[in-house]
Amino acid sequence: MTKQKLTDIPVTINRLKHIANALQLSVQTQQRVIELAGLKPDNAAWLRFIDRFLLICGVTLALVGVMSFFAYNWADLHKFGKFALIEIGIISLAVTAYFKTVDKLSGKAALFGAAVLTGVLLVVYGQTYQTGADCYRYRCACAGDTRRFRNVFSAEYSCYCPVRGGGAMVAQS
Repeated sequence: MTKQKLTDIPVTINRLKHIANALQLSVQTQQRVIELAGLKPDNAAWLRFIDRFLLICGVTLALVGVMSFFAYNWADLHKFGKFALIEIGIISLAVTAYFKTVDKLSGKAALFGAAVLTGVLLVVYGQTYQTGADCYRYRCACAGDTRRFRNVFSAEYSCYCPVRGGGAMVAQS
């Protein structure tokens, strides 16, 4: 077993507090040490956190709303209307993810939404045509679709995307 150098250990608030308690430093001194180490978030960090949190909550609530819409209006919608609404959502989110790129959080959120709506599409297909697919097969199909989405839209797999990389190859799961 190799020994870690002291400079290789990352500095965290808990480690600083543990050291400060061992040295019996006052609370004010502990707070000043945390500020000097740059571990206390400033206003910009809090605004970034709130922005990301609200984006994730908004995407999640919108997806739950779509699922609830289909659950409530199941009998009233024609089967082709169900498929069309879901596919429009998938296409719009995929286009958003493509233009925002998955390097940004908004692109990742759009890609996540497209992957979840693909799962909803599989559920609607199974319910409409009574395929008899079990939960294991459904989850495997969702995982494979999510992986394909990631492969197509991420930078390291951009050669699979027909527009960005020039190839018409589809990523294999």
